[in-house]
Amino acid sequence: GTSQIQVNAAIGGILNGMGPQGFLREYMDCEWDHFDSSETGLLDEMRDLFDASVSAFRQLASEERERRAHLLVEGAARLLCSMLYYRSTLRLQDEERSQRLSLCMNYQYDCLAFMAGLQKRLSLAH
Repeated sequence: GTSQIQVNAAIGGILNGMGPQGFLREYMDCEWDHFDSSETGLLDEMRDLFDASVSAFRQLASEERERRAHLLVEGAARLLCSMLYYRSTLRLQDEERSQRLSLCMNYQYDCLAFMAGLQKRLSLAH
């Protein structure tokens, strides 16, 4: 129903957006430029796994793509939410920032686990 229509609309934007000159890739690159690389190890891992997932998804047969598109959409949402969550910590100071950063990292661990599973599922689906 409606969810499938939304997934179909989103997957095209994600695949095009993650191309070499894609808007989503450029947006993430721009955001990453403002991040402290000593704090973004989990985000970097997530992004690498997402890139690998996009590549694996592109290699799937049409029927497999349709069946697994919702997973890639969820992966994109998790990556973007993780990125924005981290960005929200940059505006805070001292103890408040430390607490938010800890919560952010817990969320990122969950997303990283999802992303690793996503990448594996898509790479084995060929």
